[in-house]
Amino acid sequence: MNRTTKERTAWGLAAAMAAMVAGPVAAQSDRQNDKNTNRSVGIGLGAGAVVEALRGRGTRALILGAGAAYAGKKYEDARKAQRKDNARRARYSMYRPIRVVVNEERVQFPDQGPQMVANNVYVPLRGVLEEMGAEVRWNPRNRTVVASHEGKTVRLPANGVTTVNGREVSTNTPAFVEDGRVMVPLRFMAETFGADVKWNQDNRTVRINSNA
Repeated sequence: MNRTTKERTAWGLAAAMAAMVAGPVAAQSDRQNDKNTNRSVGIGLGAGAVVEALRGRGTRALILGAGAAYAGKKYEDARKAQRKDNARRARYSMYRPIRVVVNEERVQFPDQGPQMVANNVYVPLRGVLEEMGAEVRWNPRNRTVVASHEGKTVRLPANGVTTVNGREVSTNTPAFVEDGRVMVPLRFMAETFGADVKWNQDNRTVRINSNA
């Protein structure tokens, strides 16, 4: 079938637009595993533009191509809004207080509460460990935490080698002092005494079962 110069120009323009739009939108479909309606419409319109261009229907191809571009733009706007909302939620989560629950009883912290340090939850020396039944004390002379429970004695210095029943153990979570409070790594201490420890990121809660 013979085409006029105008038709061939329209066909070429439509094909180029369809390829520019359908390609990136289809690539986004491969990268993003979701059910975004705008993305699906954009893919459909982009594919339709290619078909119409191949049939020599330049005007319809241009219309479909423009529709695909619009759908692709709406899709990108939705993705940006989602990323912005996720970032806002993450920032909010960082400042929410950490809760500690021992044997289904929430531990109350009257002044200094738990805090996250290098992806480890630290708690004041007294409170959680005593709730588990451990005897704890702080030796200010050598700046060492001493905790005993069920035949195990942990010596956790602010700087130095940690020992359990006199044997050295490898850990990168030393004790430290902040605002006059001795802070200890919760997971290390609880698991050393045989407790089961679970962290829930969504509600920033540590659950400890010392009867495990």
